[in-house]
Amino acid sequence: MEIAVERFNNANRDISIQIIKYNQSPLQTAFAAEALIKENKVEVIIVGIDDWQATSLVAQVGTLAQVPILLLDASPPITSPFASLRWPFLLQLSHNATQQLQNIASIIHTYLWRKVIVVYEDDATNSGTITLLTQVLQNIGSQIEYHLVLPPFASTNHPRGAINQKMKEVIDEKCHSRVFIVFKVSLPYVTYLFEEAKGMELMRNDSVWIMTKSITNFVSSFDTSIISSMEGAIGIMSNFDNSTMDFQIFEANFGIRYLEEYQNQTYYEPSFQALLAYDTITTVIKAKHSIKDNIATSKNFLNEILQTNFTGLSGKVIFNQEENSLAANASMMRLVNIASSNYHQVLDFSSDDIEDENTAKKLASEMNWPGKLKGATNPKGWAMPTYVKPMRIGVPIHTYNKNFINYTGSPALEGDNYCLSTQISNINQNEKYSGYCIGLFKEVLNILDYQLPYEFIPYNGSYDDLIRLVHNKCFDAAIGDMTILEKRSELVQFTFPFEESGLSIVLPVVESYNSHGPWIFLKPFTTTMWLVTWSVFIYTMFIIWALEHGSNSDFRGSWRNQLSVTLWFSFNSLYFAQSIPKRITNSSRCFRSNIKANRKR
Repeated sequence: MEIAVERFNNANRDISIQIIKYNQSPLQTAFAAEALIKENKVEVIIVGIDDWQATSLVAQVGTLAQVPILLLDASPPITSPFASLRWPFLLQLSHNATQQLQNIASIIHTYLWRKVIVVYEDDATNSGTITLLTQVLQNIGSQIEYHLVLPPFASTNHPRGAINQKMKEVIDEKCHSRVFIVFKVSLPYVTYLFEEAKGMELMRNDSVWIMTKSITNFVSSFDTSIISSMEGAIGIMSNFDNSTMDFQIFEANFGIRYLEEYQNQTYYEPSFQALLAYDTITTVIKAKHSIKDNIATSKNFLNEILQTNFTGLSGKVIFNQEENSLAANASMMRLVNIASSNYHQVLDFSSDDIEDENTAKKLASEMNWPGKLKGATNPKGWAMPTYVKPMRIGVPIHTYNKNFINYTGSPALEGDNYCLSTQISNINQNEKYSGYCIGLFKEVLNILDYQLPYEFIPYNGSYDDLIRLVHNKCFDAAIGDMTILEKRSELVQFTFPFEESGLSIVLPVVESYNSHGPWIFLKPFTTTMWLVTWSVFIYTMFIIWALEHGSNSDFRGSWRNQLSVTLWFSFNSLYFAQSIPKRITNSSRCFRSNIKANRKR
């Protein structure tokens, strides 16, 4: 900032700055900002502290006094444009976090890492972005397996012990993922984080460490010993052009001032935050001299800052006026890899598509992963089983079809004893299992380009209980002819089914209809029903014959003639009965007509 002020003051301009180091409580910081506004009559405040509690109080003071507050580091816990509505005089000299998270997701998707562990400090500013990260990962089919939340650095007396305890929780919780995303951690924490991870063998050749730019932007100012402990990690870094004349002049002046102030320390090149601080002063000065004296108000000053548009040392400086933050720009980010005592760029997100085949080959040739892993071999991103601690696979021994699973070994354990048992079975015991599912599993292992030690563990419970044990991490996986159901899918993930999907109907076994021959029409009714039906029919025949025999000549003669006529009449009465209401209706009509005629007479 001082370099930028000197540069503009040399051009016959009178600009002064006051720098206050942050070593107070958030409330005292807010009082200091209020004193600068009232007593020193400052026209703008630049906040470079990574403490949102203090920053929010300063933003509130600036909003009430209508003094622009330019924010370099901290990010608000509420997303834009809500932050700009609450603090209209707060301007963020940083880009939206969405672009960075999408870049991280593209890296994870390229290497097919399905689960990740997120490392961040317990701070209210992280909640909104963690939710956004969860959504971005879900869009590519990945998920957060574990949240490694560190206590606030200011509230812990033993940061190394706090990190060690949290790292042990990852191992004790049996987290399989070894893809760590260091989201937002205080820089003093970083000095211990990678040392502890390396000591606990969490930076082996199966591990991946991805850092966000809140850490990577400061890598150039880290000590060599710290960088060596980070070897193999990758990170998102803000991109800038270090070949311009302005950058070279700034770097020379920065080196002179650095060695004057820190004579006994090693010189480090300026970090991105130093470039951003320089551009912030440039933004303020350009906006200040764009205002005419007769309209020099705080509101006009704020509008001039929002209309800033120039290319500085940190890149393109242009604001999104709806969100009061720098406009999103993909060219502002690059992927770097920590190697030995320095870092090198492996990907520029503005010109390289990480999912492109040629770009993937380039990454494979240039990337240095943890555990000295190089070349075309990429880290698996999950804890690889060993022969000392093989993969525990539950196998049901009571199946409906022995062609799928066939077990000929000793009896299995009961209930939750699988979780309590720590005895490791002999690998040769796997030979006691056979069947289609076992054969399919072994064929898949033959396709893999690495060894996967495993042990089969017999299970004599239900399939639902077996799936529950996998969910509780008593087993690492399960093999069998298990049906994919909705409730089961909520607990575990299934592979693609080896049988064709379809709809089946389960029916009871019945006799073949061919055995009944021509009498099949009798099957709809029971014998009792048929007897009742015929009884009612015969009763109807008798009533009809009794009523018609005396007055109807058709019901006389031989007994055969009377029986046939009665049977025929009884059968047809089912149809003749439908005409009776019509006769009644016609009779009633005639009756009503006669009544009307009599009334007229």
